[in-house]
Amino acid sequence: MHSVVKKSSRFGMRLSSSIGLKTVVKDQEFEKVERRFNALQKSVRIFQKDMCDYTKKVEEFVTTGFNIAEEIAELYQERKGQQEVDQFRSAHRIILTQFWEAFKQTIERNINGLIRQLLQAFRAPANLIQKRYD
Repeated sequence: MHSVVKKSSRFGMRLSSSIGLKTVVKDQEFEKVERRFNALQKSVRIFQKDMCDYTKKVEEFVTTGFNIAEEIAELYQERKGQQEVDQFRSAHRIILTQFWEAFKQTIERNINGLIRQLLQAFRAPANLIQKRYD
């Protein structure tokens, strides 16, 4: 019941200020902090999307490099003693199977996990800001 009265009071105040019966004092400091908060929240969401895109592109790059190494090794397969080709193929296999997985886990643990926690922490202030306008 209390929240209904509170919302009706806010609505009445907003209505009377919009038709010019009352003037509403704006909290300049709050609006400044709110703009900064919204900009930060937006930046973190964009960074999260960019990290996802970056990870996908690097995975495509590593996979393509591995496939190229396999094709080159197959091309030179009939020639024996191509040590450089075998080393190239082995290097790309190690990059794909070991280093890529370690890199992906590190990104998930040290960046993506922390971004998700930060975005979850943004929920409480965002709810308070929303309540202010309800």
